[in-house]
Amino acid sequence: MRKRSKYKPRPVIHDPLTYVMAGFKRIAPEHQTTVALRHHDAMHAMTHGAATWKDWNTVCGMINTAVAMSQTVFGNDYLDELKAAMNAHASCGRRFLDGKGLGYTGLELQAVNTAVEIITEQFKLITVSELENAVRVVEQCKRDQHFFASPNKAVTT
Repeated sequence: MRKRSKYKPRPVIHDPLTYVMAGFKRIAPEHQTTVALRHHDAMHAMTHGAATWKDWNTVCGMINTAVAMSQTVFGNDYLDELKAAMNAHASCGRRFLDGKGLGYTGLELQAVNTAVEIITEQFKLITVSELENAVRVVEQCKRDQHFFASPNKAVTT
């Protein structure tokens, strides 16, 4: 039986100066559009009865990233609205796990649509390095199994 090593090689940055300078730039408009289309496509599927678990996870990642950006960059702005969206999205996922379809009630849809608008505006204001930090926060929460918008529990943070 072979020992499982915890060693994971770190990525090598071949041009650190360019990497650092890119972190200070705002996200390019074409990337903002790509991300917004991905989010709106998932929301369209969720609201038109064609949603899959992948669409649910896309919206989940969107809400989690919005919360992380709110906490790390924007000083907890709009955190109450995002928590309402997390609870609404978690309720939708819970219903799916209970054997029903992926869809929102009216109030849940309003809360999640508010989160979509918030993250769209956040993407216009943040830099690349701030987004990377927010993604790291979300990934760390996933590793610690402290999910924001989990279908297994309501939001407590």
